[in-house]
Amino acid sequence: GGVSRFDVLKRELDKSLGRIPPGTQYQVIFFSDFAWPHNTIDPKKAAAYEKYRWSITPEDFKKVRIPNYAYIQATPFSLAESRKIVKESDNPGGTNWGAGLLMALKGYPKPDAIFFMTDGQFDETVVAWIEQHNKGPKVRIHCICFEENGSEARMREIARNSGGSYTFVARKPR
Repeated sequence: GGVSRFDVLKRELDKSLGRIPPGTQYQVIFFSDFAWPHNTIDPKKAAAYEKYRWSITPEDFKKVRIPNYAYIQATPFSLAESRKIVKESDNPGGTNWGAGLLMALKGYPKPDAIFFMTDGQFDETVVAWIEQHNKGPKVRIHCICFEENGSEARMREIARNSGGSYTFVARKPR
């Protein structure tokens, strides 16, 4: 009967979108069993997910074909639309962090920063995997854990290695 972790994540993402300065190029990439740009799929149409359904494992990252996506220019209208999409989104389940991070790291142009938000846990291969894919001028990865701090040590290391920050968000009672 309380607030779910996904609701906490959406609330924090909504706050972050509300702070994006006008003119900033941004994109929100949702991830579950695969990853997709937030403004490309109507969540009420399950068939729409098929366009972006792809998988990634540490063994096949070189073979995966990442769908193209575009950044969005921050305007009052675009930010309001993104916030609406986030508020109306559902949690399809799954935590394939690799798909979302790879899609973000392979964006064109390369992003200045990634805000990696998750309520899930992942194994110890994550840190090495990110180091392998975040080469050249490193993208700062700001890590945010929601309610589950089982991944705290790994998330802190990802943030530290990339020049990002780490934040833990606890559930707030309504």
